[in-house]
Amino acid sequence: MRWFGSQPWPYPNSLMLGFQARYRAGEIRVDGREIEDAGWFTSDAMPPLFPGNVSISQWLIQDFLRRHP
Repeated sequence: MRWFGSQPWPYPNSLMLGFQARYRAGEIRVDGREIEDAGWFTSDAMPPLFPGNVSISQWLIQDFLRRHP
């Protein structure tokens, strides 16, 4: 895993943390409470980006697309 960055979050005393990791193998498992859905995407199959550049999730996606054209 590699630290990417952080961003203050609007909930009291919260901070969003961003990490990047290399996928080795296995299936994604979600608990259905905190995370409802998850998936693996290649750079040419990424979901559409939302406008703006205000969230760490957007920064992570943009960084991935820069490194994997």
